[in-house]
Amino acid sequence: AKKMNAKVINLFFLCLLLSFSLHINSQSITKQQSLLIEAKNSYQSKPKEALKIVFLLYNGKNSTIEKANLNFLLSKIYLVLGDYKNAAYYLFEASKYNESLTNVQKARIAIEKASLLNKLFLYNQGGVYLSESKNILKQLNDKKEIKEIEGSIFIEELEILLKQQDFKKAKTVINNLNNLDFENFENEIKIRILLLKSKFFLNQGDFDYRNKILNSLSNYSEIKGETNLYLKIYYL
Repeated sequence: AKKMNAKVINLFFLCLLLSFSLHINSQSITKQQSLLIEAKNSYQSKPKEALKIVFLLYNGKNSTIEKANLNFLLSKIYLVLGDYKNAAYYLFEASKYNESLTNVQKARIAIEKASLLNKLFLYNQGGVYLSESKNILKQLNDKKEIKEIEGSIFIEELEILLKQQDFKKAKTVINNLNNLDFENFENEIKIRILLLKSKFFLNQGDFDYRNKILNSLSNYSEIKGETNLYLKIYYL
């Protein structure tokens, strides 16, 4: 009976220890997710703080998909900081986990590669990744994801044409914007498109319409407040 009681007591403590361990692990996962969300939400307004958070997570135990997401976020942070070398390094690190990525993640990485190469005036190489993102877009089914990738591709194409001063093609691209259902884009994509349109109309000498665009931007919370200082600086 004593031996039986000892076994029961040991089993009780084992279950208690296991329950406590699971509780701690659950808290740890929740904390990790919370930190990642914080970094994602603040990388454009507080990039250096976001960088510290991501590196804290980066040095922990991560699944393949988590490694890809952290590398991708590091790339975006370094891009905001203007550090293209590190932005490129972590972006190509993210693509090493391609087999574990969803189609929308693959498209985001391809667009970021195109964007980075275009910033370095490597338009032909950037065009390869932009074409890749368009092919991936055809495989998406989620409406929200489709709008995000459509908008991001549109921004990249228009930005390239403006840099190359190909205003004839830029006008055609802008005229096709209505076909993309502009109003259903997320605010950040809308703002970036409108900023590029304001550049186009500045070049065309249509200052009234350009000012109309800029005045409309002042109504967005991202421009009014400090939720996205990167966009706000671009606007100012």
